[in-house]
Amino acid sequence: MLRESWSDIRFRLRALFRRNAMEHELDEEVRFHLDREIEKLTRAGVPHGEASRCARVAFGGVERIKEDSRDSRGVRMLEHVLHDLRYAVRGIQRRPGFSLAIVLTLGLGIGANATMFAVTDRLLLRPPELLRDPDLVHRVYIATTQDGRERMQGWYQYTRYLDLRRLTSSFAVVAARATPHLAVGSGEDARELPVGAVSVSFFSLFNAHPVLGRFFTAGEDTVPRGAAVAVLSHAYWQSHYGGERSALGRRLLVGKSVYTIVGVAPPGLAGVDLGETPVVWVPITAYAATMGTPTDASTYYTTYNWGWMQMFVRRSSGVSPEAATADLTNAMQRSYANELALHPRTTPADSARPRAIAAPIQVARGPDAGAEPKVLLWVTGVSFIVLLIACANVANRGGNRDRRHGHPACALPARRHGALGAD
Repeated sequence: MLRESWSDIRFRLRALFRRNAMEHELDEEVRFHLDREIEKLTRAGVPHGEASRCARVAFGGVERIKEDSRDSRGVRMLEHVLHDLRYAVRGIQRRPGFSLAIVLTLGLGIGANATMFAVTDRLLLRPPELLRDPDLVHRVYIATTQDGRERMQGWYQYTRYLDLRRLTSSFAVVAARATPHLAVGSGEDARELPVGAVSVSFFSLFNAHPVLGRFFTAGEDTVPRGAAVAVLSHAYWQSHYGGERSALGRRLLVGKSVYTIVGVAPPGLAGVDLGETPVVWVPITAYAATMGTPTDASTYYTTYNWGWMQMFVRRSSGVSPEAATADLTNAMQRSYANELALHPRTTPADSARPRAIAAPIQVARGPDAGAEPKVLLWVTGVSFIVLLIACANVANRGGNRDRRHGHPACALPARRHGALGAD
């Protein structure tokens, strides 16, 4: 089997790189069989001219036989590609200035499209890295009506998150996250950097396992105050701790609190937003207990005073986005009733018409995206038009150039054939 495969490869390579030799052999073989047939008819008394004609008729066309033989080599497509490349190279050598203009014109159009597609892909299409089942993951938005106008918001209270988590049944994972910029480190090494304050369930949204140590546990993410433990990002671990295992157990000042390092996240775990890659992850309840005034820290999980965190969910198998949104809206209305009972001055539910939405995880595709995505799509369309204009310009210039030289733009040099049609 191996010997047959090697023999076939050698035959195809020979057909590709020693084409002239094989064409000569094909001519000789066809001529041999044709001469034998003519000789046979001549011995039977047929005049030589008539014998030659009859032999060619009996063969069914010499050129057809040769074309069938070439097709059997299995390299016809590669031969055409090489022929076109040789033709293109000869054209470039004849007119280098014109070729350079074409390359620059097409480069402008292709470069603009490649750049815009990369931006569009990052903002609108590509899910966050390492995200598990991205088609099932949503960013949750809350909508309320004020002064006759519906307002959408993606940031809300931790108490609201607790209500929605408790009152819904459509989700396999419900997670909370905040991304404050805090001073990380102490002394001259302190820098204000993004910090991921997340619920323990947040890591379940990703196909991620710590490269060192562990993530924090459910027992370390509880109200009123979570444990002061931290998980380093892989990049921060490498740059500030030299990638050493001794980083585990060391203490790190983050904001107002000192945290004990218990793990290192894998490379690529960057969260869910572009440009907001946390350098360290801490329990959201540990962070919440240190923010604001002492009163704020003790009531963040029982009141609806201010919104400071976001919520992400992953739908259970078989639950549609519409069903998930309906479940969230029902839970939101019940949560709003809890808020009215606690804060009587809140706008009545009939006027506020509260609802919740399971939206795409990319902010640029969500209901609170703003004008940036629309501008991006317009610019992408303009860059595509630029490419079309560049292609039309190249085709037009090429056609005009060929007409000035006395031949149509689509003409290809004719192949020269020998007596028996050999290339």
